[in-house]
Amino acid sequence: MLQTDETSLRQRKKNELRERLVAVTVELVGERGLDGFTVDEIAARAGVGRATFFRYFESLNAAIVVGFYEQRLRAMVALVHEAPAALGPVDTLGWMFDRMVALHHQEQAAVLRQFLLLQSSKTLQAIALQHQATVHEEVLAEALLPRFGRLRKDDLRPRILVSATLAAIRSMADIWAQGGGRMDLQKMMRQVIRQLKEGFGAD
Repeated sequence: MLQTDETSLRQRKKNELRERLVAVTVELVGERGLDGFTVDEIAARAGVGRATFFRYFESLNAAIVVGFYEQRLRAMVALVHEAPAALGPVDTLGWMFDRMVALHHQEQAAVLRQFLLLQSSKTLQAIALQHQATVHEEVLAEALLPRFGRLRKDDLRPRILVSATLAAIRSMADIWAQGGGRMDLQKMMRQVIRQLKEGFGAD
């Protein structure tokens, strides 16, 4: 029992340190932009050494991407679990994204700045796409599993649905950002989900 408690305490401290590194990274991006700080400065502000930073992140860019996406991913998963039980998989994603937009309505200017920052760096774009294609897809697909009923282990529908939805959301975000964030984001999001649900067959 004691060993379990000690292990749990160590893991909690690791998680707290990782979150502190992420928070400091996001703070510095906001203060100085993408190229205005170093790993050493992140480590110093977080109160750790440079080597500690690299135990959690393989690069500065990886920490930036995690900082932009991880908190939102946790919120997305929580909302998937909170969605009304009667909703199917596509409607659950629609319900979740609808509430994400509503919850972060006051932060849309900050979201736009973050998105444009990511778009300004091909390296960050590549890392962000990889993060979405692995972490986001896997975590959201797992959260959606109960919405599909009984599935075989080799059933790809949860992963395909999440992958298609995230790809559509990325395209929508590009259009929204190109318009300077002036378009109705919630309306655009609902249109994406409706189109995914209806399919792309000819009328």
